[in-house]
Amino acid sequence: MGEPAPQFVFQDPNLAELIKQREKVGVTGTAKVSRIILAFLLAQSENASIDNVVYAFEANDLSEEDEALLAQALLKLVAKNKQVILIPRTPHLMGLLPLEGIKIIKKVAGQQQLLSDSQILAEVSSSLGLEADQRAVKSRCVLLVEGQEDVRFVTKINQWMYEEKLVEATFAEKGLFILPVGGCGSLLAWLNFDLFSKLNGPWFILIDSDKGTDEAKQSQRHLHRIRAKYPWMQAHIHATFKREIENYLVFKEGKKTHVFAPYEDVKQHMYDF
Repeated sequence: MGEPAPQFVFQDPNLAELIKQREKVGVTGTAKVSRIILAFLLAQSENASIDNVVYAFEANDLSEEDEALLAQALLKLVAKNKQVILIPRTPHLMGLLPLEGIKIIKKVAGQQQLLSDSQILAEVSSSLGLEADQRAVKSRCVLLVEGQEDVRFVTKINQWMYEEKLVEATFAEKGLFILPVGGCGSLLAWLNFDLFSKLNGPWFILIDSDKGTDEAKQSQRHLHRIRAKYPWMQAHIHATFKREIENYLVFKEGKKTHVFAPYEDVKQHMYDF
């Protein structure tokens, strides 16, 4: 960090003390290395007094709240004509960054090549699996959910309704494809790169509301951003009323029935039944 020890003001006094000691901090220390560097960048973004410097950070092991702080700090540094090189490790962090600031270097025929903006969109689409699975592109309709368990859940419900003659056809027969895209934060990458426009037909979003958790408000903000960009699709963008899709399960054993509370952590109790 240079000599003398930097005299920055940090919200967490432990991080400030670790940096002032100028000691090598291991991952097993009282704070993760990534959080110490984040604290440094936050301080620099408020008072960037170092000239002719390139800030390089490989973001790892950060919460979504920390990623939001990191994105804010980096944008402030760029606004002060500082050069920043960031290697994002999550779709959520990528979604917080402006598209024009994202560059991809890829080996082409053994040579390092800086991709153009149009090539970046194609590369991101491919890495998120949209181009790899042509069923999503060629289907008549796409339902975006968080994970493979949600795919199985929705498919099974549809199959039961079909067997009970409550619906006339299955999703597969109607050409609906269910695509797992990861958590709500991953949808920010879809928003930032406008991957929704690559889908052939109408699309729907069904994600967990995460009510009762620290992520609930953040999930609401993400969906609000998507609705704001695609106002004509508002009726297609939904979060569960309950905490997550598992909260709608009902367990029956003999004459006993167990219904989960709307906001309890179902996964914590799944193996008790």
